[in-house]
This record gives sequence, structure tokens and C-alpha cells, in this order.
Amino acid sequence: ARAGLQDPSRPIGSFLFLGPTGVGKTELTKALAAFLFDDD
Repeated sequence: ARAGLQDPSRPIGSFLFLGPTGVGKTELTKALAAFLFDDD
């Protein structure tokens, strides 16, 4: 479509997690990666 959502060569989304140390940014990205790209 016009927004480019049907183009398979483009990423579905891009995320930028910001915040101070100790709020869980790394844990969030690890959990999200495990959910989206789990090999099981």
C-alpha cells in the first residue's frame, strides 16, 4: 500500500528504548526477541 507496509524487504518496525539505568531496557529487549524470534 502507500505506507509501504506490504514491502517484504522493509522492517516491520523500529524501536528505541530510552531511560535511566536499571529500569529494564535490556530485559525488555531480551524478552521481546525471545517472543518474536524463538527457535522452538
